[in-house]
Formats: sequence, structure tokens, C-alpha cells
Amino acid sequence: MKTFPASQLIINGDGSAFHLHLKPEFLADKIILVGDQDRVNIVASFFDEGSIECDVQSREFHNR
Repeated sequence: MKTFPASQLIINGDGSAFHLHLKPEFLADKIILVGDQDRVNIVASFFDEGSIECDVQSREFHNR
């Protein structure tokens, strides 16, 4: 697992990454970047809705 020095990665009080509000356990082995946050739900609709374990939105970032 790759780690970053504290000076390069700001961590919120809850253990999530700053701006993204994601914790390491929220990340999948494979990630799909859709470019625009409004496309996230459209792309997610092609996958099994029962398998969504994380849906975090903060500012312009939408992670599902």
C-alpha cells in the first residue's frame, strides 16, 4: 500500500482525505473517472444498485 507523508496529504478529523471526504476503506480496486459529477449517477445506474457501499459528495466531487 502506498502512503504519503503528512505534509502532502491533509487528513480530516474523521480520518478522511481533505476535499474528497473519502476514507481508505471507501476506495475500490478499480475506479471509473467520469469527468463531470453530474455523470456519476448515470454511470452508476449501469451497475447493481445493491452493491453501492459509499456515496459521498463534497463540493465538486461526487464519489459513489
